[in-house]
Amino acid sequence: MLTELKLLQYALLRIVAWFFVLVLGFLFVTIPKVNATVASLAVQEMNARFVPEGATLAVFSPLDPFLTLATVAGMLAFLATIPLVFSEFWDFVAPALHPRERRMLAVGILGALGLTALGAAFSFFFLVPIVFNELFAFLPFGVEPIFGLRQLIAVTVGFTLISSLLFLLPLVMVLLTYAGIVPSPFWLTFSLPICGLYAAGYAGAKAVSIKGRSIRYKGGG
Repeated sequence: MLTELKLLQYALLRIVAWFFVLVLGFLFVTIPKVNATVASLAVQEMNARFVPEGATLAVFSPLDPFLTLATVAGMLAFLATIPLVFSEFWDFVAPALHPRERRMLAVGILGALGLTALGAAFSFFFLVPIVFNELFAFLPFGVEPIFGLRQLIAVTVGFTLISSLLFLLPLVMVLLTYAGIVPSPFWLTFSLPICGLYAAGYAGAKAVSIKGRSIRYKGGG
């Protein structure tokens, strides 16, 4: 028992140490060819991708630039640490499992990694652009759009992390059904109405957004 606890302690220490090493690297280490850190390059990409045309990105506090880069570095380090977490989990659990159980665990870990990456990509390329670009259509005419840098990063990081976790729900559903805790008809009963509501809500928001753009452009003319 003490041996297992020590192994678990060492695994947690490795994960925490790797996380902080990545944070410091993303935050302070400059890439020679581009003369910029990974965190600053990520902020530049978010500015180019998410800030709507005509809007201005600004800082409102002397601490905003550093806190923003630190937040982005933390998010990137968190995402980059996830494979290590699963690797340490595999090393800790796999020796006690039968071959069939190890194969199932391997499939589950690979599925979790894939779903996490898919959730992050969905947020970055689809969800966050909708939040900034589509809701920008509701801006009243005559109001100057100024986006706070920290708010931009906070929304991006929050949506990315939440989306990554939500994309793990299919795996959780499979595990709950396989364990006999939740019957499979339960998911079918509730998933279809939820998907329908989501599709209807997105279509309605898209229509209102297009209408809002039209009104604002007419006012500007």
